[in-house]
Amino acid sequence: MKADALHAILSEHAKVDTNQLDMLYAQLPEDATVAQYRALIIKSGLLKYNDIMTLFITKGLVPKGQNFVDRIATEREKTRSQTPLKHDPKLAGDDLTVNLEVDITNGKLPIEIPTPNSSDLHFNSSDEKQAVLLALDMAKHGDPAEAEVILLETIESFENSLAAMQCLCWLYLATGHADLILGWARRNLDKNQSDTLTLELLSIAEQILGKHLLATARYQRLLQKDKVKSSWYFMLARAQEESQCTQEAIENYKIYLAIGKDPKQRDYAQSRLEELSRK
Repeated sequence: MKADALHAILSEHAKVDTNQLDMLYAQLPEDATVAQYRALIIKSGLLKYNDIMTLFITKGLVPKGQNFVDRIATEREKTRSQTPLKHDPKLAGDDLTVNLEVDITNGKLPIEIPTPNSSDLHFNSSDEKQAVLLALDMAKHGDPAEAEVILLETIESFENSLAAMQCLCWLYLATGHADLILGWARRNLDKNQSDTLTLELLSIAEQILGKHLLATARYQRLLQKDKVKSSWYFMLARAQEESQCTQEAIENYKIYLAIGKDPKQRDYAQSRLEELSRK
């Protein structure tokens, strides 16, 4: 989002000298982002991070998201030729948090969750793009439950939006609901078999849920892609180890150690390789 959106909200609602806000805003380059403006305000000492984001979410993202949901609902009332899908939000409560890492190594090494990149998502309309990017913003800035509702509305309203389903899978994994991914991911992959992000999220979810043989097959499929992440060899080895495919796990830990660069993953892979080789 652009910095002007945050500036408008803070100018109206923040209990600070608006002249100081204007001076900081004037220092920004053209087309500056919310993050750039936020960093400048925090550095100046005018407001703290939590104060900025609380106002940004409650006065900006939430009303904007509700307006979008209301507009979609109005449009759906006008076109009743298709029966709308039944929404069934799963996320609720004030204690929801979005985590960028997940544990598949029994507490020994957190694994980074692949996050949707707005430049890689495919959209068929500007409204669809607006809705999905708004939901991502809301999830990352502390309102995952509202983000879920917007993504579900988008899936219904934009002919089963693949981008919205990708983001929904990410949201469920990032909030600790790996089981909720399974149906959406399979549905998305049925429509787009080349969807790397969804396949990777599904693989991680299956590992968390103890479905290691399924995860093994998914990672083997990922490793057939033109562009391969070295971490997939690590994840595959881990799934094979949990599936009691010891020799295969050894081979893939070796491949990871030959090409992987993450120091923590390398240390973990080396320790597991040594342990498995003694068996």
